[in-house]
Amino acid sequence: GGNTMRIRNLTAVEFFLIALMAFGIYLRFLWSADFTYSVFTDRDLLRGLRLWTDFQYLGAETTFQQARTPGGFIAYFINFVQQFNPSTRFIHAVVVLMDIVAIGLIPVLFSRHLGRLPSLFIAAIYGSSLIVLEELWKFWNPSITPIFTILIFWQVLTYLIDNKRWGIPIAFLL
Repeated sequence: GGNTMRIRNLTAVEFFLIALMAFGIYLRFLWSADFTYSVFTDRDLLRGLRLWTDFQYLGAETTFQQARTPGGFIAYFINFVQQFNPSTRFIHAVVVLMDIVAIGLIPVLFSRHLGRLPSLFIAAIYGSSLIVLEELWKFWNPSITPIFTILIFWQVLTYLIDNKRWGIPIAFLL
């Protein structure tokens, strides 16, 4: 364009958006040590840890020090991560890493459907959102959903724009 500065095929606006994404990633590393625990965190970690060892039953959350029903996808996710390392710091690091990957996936997956600038804008807004950072301090369902949400939207766009019939079944699987 006539009045836009180009930095190796990036406009100044695109460069700013990438810098904003990088700042959001930096904040994730800076604040990653602030991991807030609660009784709900402990409950979810217990559910994940005991998913395959305890009989799952209906009832109070931790009756007889056992988790009740598996607790949905997050219990299976936690159990999978705990197989590698049961440390809560490791689990939190995995969640933060998944969020960083989600930031990077937005422009990669959506540029073809939405264009480079809108995709970078979405990634920058998401990456620098303080409410998202606050949710990463806690360990509960919203902490792990962004990457799956991005993949679901990408599959829906693949179906709607590219007319790929497999987009919807994959979206439902996610």
